[in-house]
Amino acid sequence: MRKKLPGGLFQMDLPPDYRKALDRVSGRTSTIENVARWLLNLSFKSTESFSQKDWKDLQWEGAAFFYGEEYPRQKPPPRAINKKVQKVVAALMAQKYPWTLGTEIDPLPSKSDLTELQNWLRSLWHGLANDGAAWITTSGWMAHLSVKDDGTLIGFSSPQASSWSQRFKYRAYGVLKATDVVNRFRFCKSDKCRRPFLSIKRQAYCSASCSQRHRTSLYRSKNREQFRVKRREYYAKKQRERTGLPNLRIQTRKGVRR
Repeated sequence: MRKKLPGGLFQMDLPPDYRKALDRVSGRTSTIENVARWLLNLSFKSTESFSQKDWKDLQWEGAAFFYGEEYPRQKPPPRAINKKVQKVVAALMAQKYPWTLGTEIDPLPSKSDLTELQNWLRSLWHGLANDGAAWITTSGWMAHLSVKDDGTLIGFSSPQASSWSQRFKYRAYGVLKATDVVNRFRFCKSDKCRRPFLSIKRQAYCSASCSQRHRTSLYRSKNREQFRVKRREYYAKKQRERTGLPNLRIQTRKGVRR
């Protein structure tokens, strides 16, 4: 059975590239957590080595992020009806998609749009991580996000947007304020990372490597002498293997042979 989408469309009616991008952004189960993860991943994508296909895929994803399943496919008014009905149909389209007035619908953001918004997201994370709060402002809309002591997000907004960039920022705010996202939004506790992520249960670090780095640092700080001894033993072992001298004596910094 085909899945029916808002506006009377079916999922299979969507353009193939858009449908694939929608799966990459929101997942096949279409959850807000998947959308939030896509948003976080976009912040740290390295686009320098992107191929033309990589850029096109990302552009489709940018469109899928904002429009979701409500793909803005505009249908021209039927020609077999009178001008009064045509005006009514046009007015309904203008009410549903006000940003398309006077233009053809093009769902794809440009490369410069994506680069600008990627930099904006990084700035947003930096403000939240370091200052605990950040404003999101456009010419016609503004919102405020702040991080509570337990790491969750709170915010308020005055939504009114028009341009693609403004709509993206409004959508980003909506995703970050979704109930299933705010309670799991965290910044990695590693001082060398501080990358935002969606936690699983009591997860405090964004990755296993950051968690391991923290445990290693904690162990070294609590067992400094034991760590120094093990490090000297490891160095001595490597030097004996390198020189082929099993009885090689390693001198310490103080000049005392061990």
